[in-house]
Amino acid sequence: MNAERGAMIGSEKWIVACGVEDIEVGEVVSIEHEGRALAVYRVSEDIFYSTDDICSHGYAHLSQGFFEDCTIECPLHGGQFDIRTGKGLCEPITTDIQTYQVRIRNAHVEIALGALLPDHQFTG
Repeated sequence: MNAERGAMIGSEKWIVACGVEDIEVGEVVSIEHEGRALAVYRVSEDIFYSTDDICSHGYAHLSQGFFEDCTIECPLHGGQFDIRTGKGLCEPITTDIQTYQVRIRNAHVEIALGALLPDHQFTG
């Protein structure tokens, strides 16, 4: 799924990731925007999150991993991340993943690429 070009709002660049109806509760989808792989997660009817789609440990698409509650498991080595914070939760993860602000507008899920949420270093 490809994201549409975004609009700058202040220093934030919001892109349309997908339609709200394109992703079911408990699912994760992968999108690509200007060469960047992103994952969009639907936790409940009205709660969505977004992270980088590539695992920080090895080149694997997180969107192809096991997703439950607010945890995504890498399909390559089983490392897990909290999708709310990007924090690595277990071995072999040593570096967290980037998270992005998400909003719903006109029945679309939008991601802010210019407004990155803070990076986290794995401490666990």
